[in-house]
Amino acid sequence: MEKQTIHRAFGYVIFRNEVDPKVVSEDHGVVNRNIYHVESPFTFDYDPESYSREKYNHIWFYTKGRIKSTNIDTGESFEKTEGYCTLDEPHPLGRYQVEFIEPTVFYCLGPEANLKRTPVIPRVKSFRLKAGEVASFEHQTKMFLCGGSLAMRGIEISDICQLTIGEDTPIRAITPVYGLIFE
Repeated sequence: MEKQTIHRAFGYVIFRNEVDPKVVSEDHGVVNRNIYHVESPFTFDYDPESYSREKYNHIWFYTKGRIKSTNIDTGESFEKTEGYCTLDEPHPLGRYQVEFIEPTVFYCLGPEANLKRTPVIPRVKSFRLKAGEVASFEHQTKMFLCGGSLAMRGIEISDICQLTIGEDTPIRAITPVYGLIFE
């Protein structure tokens, strides 16, 4: 990845990846200006109870940009854009060539960085709020804010952080907001 940062959310490691398609990088198998090969067979079936080293379960959440993902074996392709999350729309199995069309930011919650945790992938769900939208959450909701700005109790919170939501605390999105709720 062009730039990768590590974040912690409720004891788990989450990677934030930023890729600019205009920058050439030698990392991670870059074969062309903005073409990456994903050679490992990833599965996106979300079942933390059945994790094994042969079956990788990853949660990917795109908060900015656009990519084109093409299956190397079948030629099938699709685009992922801001707001795409494998929890909501599982990624098909296979080996993929990934083309970053726009500057892209995405998060990865994977088992490799969390092997000492039980389960290695926590039970989480994605959430999105449109700018101006207001939402309420249950008392003690554990939220990891991946992107955007929100207001809570008159305080503006931007970008990456973990929050524990108090009782009767409405949240208002100032910009589009993306995040994960830890169950």
